[in-house]
Amino acid sequence: MHSCFFRLLLLACLLFTGQGELYAQFLGPNLSFDARVSGLSSRHSSMFISHDSRGYCWIGSMQGPLRYNGIETRYLKDSLRDKIVTSEFLEDGQSNLWFSTDQAYYCYERMSDQLIPFTLVDEKGARIKEGYIVFHLQKRQGIIWLRAGKNGQIFKVDIEKPDKAIQTGISSKGRRFVVDTTSNGEISQLIASPWLDSHGFEIIKWGRGGEVRKEEFLLEEQFYITESFLVDDGIYWLLTTKGLYEYKSRSGDESLSCLYPNTFCFKGKKIDSLLYIATFQEGLWLFNTKSGKRIQKWEHKEAEPASIGQQIIGMSVDEEARIWTSHPSSAIAYSKPSIPRVSLEESIFRNKKSQVNFILEDSMKRIWLGTSLDGVYLLDLKGNLAEHFPPASFSDGLQTVQHLSMDKNGILWCLDREHIYRFDEKGFRWVKVYSSKSFQFYFLKHENNDSKLLVTNTGIKSLNFKKGKLSPVHSNSFVDYEGLNFLKIFSPFSNEDLLIPYSNTELWVCQKYRNDYKINSLELYSEVTAALGNDSGDKVWIGTSEGMLTLKGTETLQKFLSQEWELGNKRILGLQKDKSGKLWILTLDELFRYNPTDSSLRRFGKAEGLNSFTPAYLIDSENKIWLSQQDRLEIISLEDLKSYPHAPKPYLESLKINNSIFKEFGNIGERDKIELSHNQNSLEFRLVGIDFYAPDAVKIRYRLYPEGKGESEAPWILVNNGEDLQFNQLPSRKYVLELVAMNTNGVASKSKKLYITIKLPIYLRWWFILMCAAVLSALTWFTASFLERRRQQIIFKERKRIRGKVHAKLAVHMSKLNGELDELNEVSEPEKLKDKIGLTKALVSALDKSFRAAIWIMKHEKESSSLPNSLDFLRSTAEETLKNLQVKFKYNSSIPNVDLNGDYRWSLVLAFQEVINNIFVHSEATMVEIEVEVKEGFLIMGIRDNGKGFDPKNIVDKPGRGNGRRNIESEMQGLGGSVQYSSSSNGTQVILRSPLKGL
Repeated sequence: MHSCFFRLLLLACLLFTGQGELYAQFLGPNLSFDARVSGLSSRHSSMFISHDSRGYCWIGSMQGPLRYNGIETRYLKDSLRDKIVTSEFLEDGQSNLWFSTDQAYYCYERMSDQLIPFTLVDEKGARIKEGYIVFHLQKRQGIIWLRAGKNGQIFKVDIEKPDKAIQTGISSKGRRFVVDTTSNGEISQLIASPWLDSHGFEIIKWGRGGEVRKEEFLLEEQFYITESFLVDDGIYWLLTTKGLYEYKSRSGDESLSCLYPNTFCFKGKKIDSLLYIATFQEGLWLFNTKSGKRIQKWEHKEAEPASIGQQIIGMSVDEEARIWTSHPSSAIAYSKPSIPRVSLEESIFRNKKSQVNFILEDSMKRIWLGTSLDGVYLLDLKGNLAEHFPPASFSDGLQTVQHLSMDKNGILWCLDREHIYRFDEKGFRWVKVYSSKSFQFYFLKHENNDSKLLVTNTGIKSLNFKKGKLSPVHSNSFVDYEGLNFLKIFSPFSNEDLLIPYSNTELWVCQKYRNDYKINSLELYSEVTAALGNDSGDKVWIGTSEGMLTLKGTETLQKFLSQEWELGNKRILGLQKDKSGKLWILTLDELFRYNPTDSSLRRFGKAEGLNSFTPAYLIDSENKIWLSQQDRLEIISLEDLKSYPHAPKPYLESLKINNSIFKEFGNIGERDKIELSHNQNSLEFRLVGIDFYAPDAVKIRYRLYPEGKGESEAPWILVNNGEDLQFNQLPSRKYVLELVAMNTNGVASKSKKLYITIKLPIYLRWWFILMCAAVLSALTWFTASFLERRRQQIIFKERKRIRGKVHAKLAVHMSKLNGELDELNEVSEPEKLKDKIGLTKALVSALDKSFRAAIWIMKHEKESSSLPNSLDFLRSTAEETLKNLQVKFKYNSSIPNVDLNGDYRWSLVLAFQEVINNIFVHSEATMVEIEVEVKEGFLIMGIRDNGKGFDPKNIVDKPGRGNGRRNIESEMQGLGGSVQYSSSSNGTQVILRSPLKGL
C-alpha cells in the first residue's frame, strides 16, 4: 500500500459509516442547521467540499466529482464516477475548476461543460500510473503542486500551460505535504510531513535562483501536517494530527509551538483574520489569527446520531459564512443565527423532562410559565427567575398545567385536570378554590366578578366563586380530549362566546343565549390546531393542519391554504398579534409574520436561527416573543427579526432542443448568449435558483421578449424552482430570456439575461435573397436573349418559307399574266380581245390579292398570328372589297385564342378572298353575311349573299372562268378541309370548313 494519507483516512472513515440519508444537526445554541446535500450515501464518502464563485457546492468523493445546486447533486461526468477525487477544487480567473483524481488532474471548462484531462510523466517521459495524484493549489501565483508516483515526486504546473508539468527534484516518499508562499511571493515554501516512519517534519525552502534549504523539526511522537495557513508575514499555523501549531520562520527566530494540543485538526478555511477549523471528532473551532485565541467552539450534541458529524473529513466556508462539513455518507451546512436571542435552558427548568404548556403576562408585566411536570414559574421580562412554584407547593399536588388565565381584576387562575387554583398576591401563593374527580377541566373563561365559565370533558359549566357552586349551563357532552393537546384552541370568540373543537374537523361556535349557550357546529376541511379571537369586527383567525381560515359567526370568510399561501410545513400551532396589528403564525419549525394591510407574508426559520417549537408562545408588552422548546425557553425581540437577506442565484442548468439534449453549449447558465439554426426552434430550459436555505420555496420569474423591443411590455411569469420551461416553434429572430430568482422572503436577485439568436434560414437571409435575385436576373436576361434569338430565327425561317411560297404563287400568276399579254398582242378580233382582257384583269386581281395577303402576313406576323386577329383581317378585307355593299360579319364568343401558323393563315386568307371576290364580281348582291364558329375542333366560316346565284353545272371551263372555285377548293384541301356550295335565285352560301387540331 502506498503511504498516502487519504487512502488510510478513507479506510478509517468507512469503518464507522454505513448507508444513510442526511440529517439536520444542531451544533449548539449559536450554530444551527441550514442546508443539506441530498442523494449522498456511504459509497460517496465525500472527502472534499468546496464552493465556487457561482454559488455551487462541489463535493469530491470516492465516486467522482459532484455538483450540488440546492435541489440535487449532479455527477460532473459519468466517466469519472469510479475516480477518487484526491484534492479540493480550485477556481481560476476564467471560472474554470481544477481538481485531481487518483489517475490524472483535470480542468473543468465551465463554458463548454467539458473535462480536460492531463497526465503526468516522469523525467524519462514515461507516464506515471502508480500512486495517488494529490493536488495542492496556490491561487495567488497560479501554480498547481502535485504529488504522484511511488516515490512521491513533486511537480509544479502553471495553470496557463497545464500540459507541461515540471519536476522540482524533491521527493516526499511516505509523506504528506502542504504548500505555502510568503506574502511577497519571493520564496516558495513546502512543508513536508512524514507518514508513520519517523517523528517530526521538514520544511523545504527555495528562492528564485533555485537554491534549496531544508529544516527538520523532530518531535517525541508521530506527527503529520494536514494543512497550513500563512496568518502573518513569516508566521504559519499548522493543522496537525496532534493539535494546532504555530510555526515562525522569521530570520533568526524560527520556532514551533503548540497552541491547542491533543486534537486531530483536519481541515481549515481562512477568511480575513478568522480561521475556521474542522476537527476530526471534536466539532468546529473559530480562531482569531491576529490574537491567536479561539473565540468560538461548536461541539456536537450527544443526542444527535453518531454517524453524522463525529467524523469530519472535509470542510468549507461559503460566501455567506455558512460552514459546510462533509462526512462519510453525508454533507451538511451550518450557519450562524442572524437573530440575537436569550436562551433560558440553564436557569429555568429544574426538571429537564418538563415542557412549558402556557406562557402568560400579567398586569404587572411578569411572565408566568405553566409546565407539564414542574409546576409554575414566575419570571421578569428579561427572563430572570423570580419564583418557582413546584407541584408540591399546590394543595393535593399540581398535575400538568392545563390552563393559565387572568380575570378582569388582574387575578391569576390556574387549572390542572382536577383542580382550580387562584393566586393570592398577599400570601404570594396558589390557593385551591375547587376540585373534582368526576370530570376534567380544560379551560376557564371569566364572565364577571362572581362567576367563571368552565369547559370540561362533560360540558360547559358555570362556577359561582362566592357560593362555591358549580352548575351546568349546557346539556351537551363533549368528547374526551384525553391525551390530545388542544388546550390553546378554547379561544374567546367575543366577550361571551367561545370556540371549542369538538372533533378533528368540527368546530363548535358557542354563543351565549340568555343563561344558556347555543352551539353552532361548523364542519372544517382539516384539523383545528389554533385560534385567535377578539379580532376587529368579531373576525376570528383559525389555524388548522393545512393552513388558516377566518370566521365571522359560523361563516368562513377566507381560506389561506398552505399550498396557496406557502405556510412552511403546513401545521399551524399558534396565532398571536403584536402591537402594530401584525399576525404572527407559528408552525412546526418556522415563524411567519402576516401584515393584513398589504397581505404580505414573511418567513423566519432555520437561517435566522429558529428551530422546532411547542405550541406555547407569547408576544409580551415589549414586543418580545417567548418561545417554548423541548428543554428550554427563548426570548427574541420582534425588532431583531429580519428576513433571510441573501437572494438566490438564477441559472439555466440544461437545454433541450427539439426534445434532445443539446451538448454543444454545455452549461447554459454560464453563458450570456447562444446561436441556433432556424430549425432549432423548440427549446426547453431548466430554471434553477441556487439557494441552500429553502431551495424548494424559491420562486423564479422569467420573461421572453424580442431583443431591442418589447422589454417594458413583456409580462413576468412566476414558476417554482427547478421547473422546466418550454418554448415551441419560435420564429427566427433575436430573443432575450430574463430571469429573476426570489427566496422565501421575497428577496430578489439581479436579473440574468440569456441572449438567444435563432438564425433565419438561408433562403430568407438578405445576402441569399440578393444573390438569388442576381442569379434570377442573369437567368432571365439569358433566357430572354435566348428566346429572342430563337424567335428571330423562327421568324427568319418563316419569312423565308413564306417568301418562297409567295414567290412561287406570284411567279405562277406573273407567268400566266405574261402569257396572256403576249397573246393579247396577237389578237385582232374584238370578241377575242374582250375575253383576253377579262382574263388579264382576273389575273391582275388575283395577283393583287396575293400581294396583299403576303404583305399582311409578313407585316403583321406576330400580332396577327392568333385566330381572332386573323378574323379581324378577313373582316377588314371583306369590307374593303365590298365597300358598296352591306356586310355583316360576326362570330360567337367561343372562338379560341389559338395561334395559326403561316400556311394555315395563307390558305385561309386566299380562300376567303376568293369567295369575297366572286361575290363582288358575279353575284350582283346588295348584302353579305359572314358568320364564323368553332365546332368540334373545326373552324366553320359561312358566307351568304342575296345575289342572283348560279348553277355550278352551268359553269364552263373557259378563259377567265372557274378559276376562283378551283382556287378555293385547292386552298381548303391543303388545310385538310372542305368547301360546300348552295345557290339559288335568292343568293349563294359558301361554307369553308377547316380543322384547328394540330396547330
